[in-house]
Amino acid sequence: MPKPALMEKRQRLQKDMMKTFQNDLQQLNSQLQSILIDDMVTAFYNRLDILEKSKTSNRRCLNHMRRSKLEMHLDILRTLAQKGPLKLTHIMYKSNVNCSVLKEQLVFLIKNSLVKEKTLKKERLVYEIAEKGFTVLKYFRELQTLLPIEEEDISRIPSILY
Repeated sequence: MPKPALMEKRQRLQKDMMKTFQNDLQQLNSQLQSILIDDMVTAFYNRLDILEKSKTSNRRCLNHMRRSKLEMHLDILRTLAQKGPLKLTHIMYKSNVNCSVLKEQLVFLIKNSLVKEKTLKKERLVYEIAEKGFTVLKYFRELQTLLPIEEEDISRIPSILY
């Protein structure tokens, strides 16, 4: 359950967005307005999470960042390790991967026993990290600490390698 301070902040942001988009929202009924505003706030916070992740990781800056398949696989595994079992769309937003690419990545991760598909009540399909996925993340973290790559070192790596 979200903390009260976060809920207050979220509610303030919703009110501010409601004021900002008041003219655009007038044609919708109040229920649709609140759903749309809630979706906008959620998208805003998801983008902030992505920006924060990119700031803390040792990647190129966002304007010309292109992730390798390995980086995408690791982002998906990290998301599942942090958030638990998730639906496809939730993984997509939290890992910043488009749907078709994510489906390909998940096929690879499932085939290699790093991720498991799980069906919950009412045939809801979710994905969760497998034990082997946790092991891969652990080894990759150890490798990062042993061989840290500085920003300027990344620019020297030939683009064919990523």
